[in-house]
Amino acid sequence: GTCNLHVVHGAFQAGDVASDWGLKGVLKEVFYLLHDSPARRDDFISVTGGALYPLYFCETRWVEDKCVAERLLEIWANIVKLVDYYASLPKYKQPSFKTYTRQKYCF
Repeated sequence: GTCNLHVVHGAFQAGDVASDWGLKGVLKEVFYLLHDSPARRDDFISVTGGALYPLYFCETRWVEDKCVAERLLEIWANIVKLVDYYASLPKYKQPSFKTYTRQKYCF
C-alpha cells in the first residue's frame, strides 16, 4: 500500500503544477537568492532592515514545509524591496545570477 502522507504530498505537487503559479520555483529560488552570498545578505539587511531570511524548501515534503511558506509570507515585502533595489541600479551593477529574474515572478 501507499503511505497516506505520500498521497498528500503528491496532491500538493499536483496542485502546484495545475495552478501554474510556480510556487515550487518561488520557494526554491527565493532561498537561493540569499543563500551562500554574504554580499546579497548585506544588501538585504541594508535595504530592508530585516534579518529574517528565507528557509530551505524541500519539494518532496510539501506538508512539512509549512514553516517555509509562512516565513516567505512574513518577509515577502522585504524580498520585493530587495528586487526593486537591484532593478534601480545601473544595468552593469545589477546582479546577473540565475535566481534574479524580475520578469519570472510578480514582485
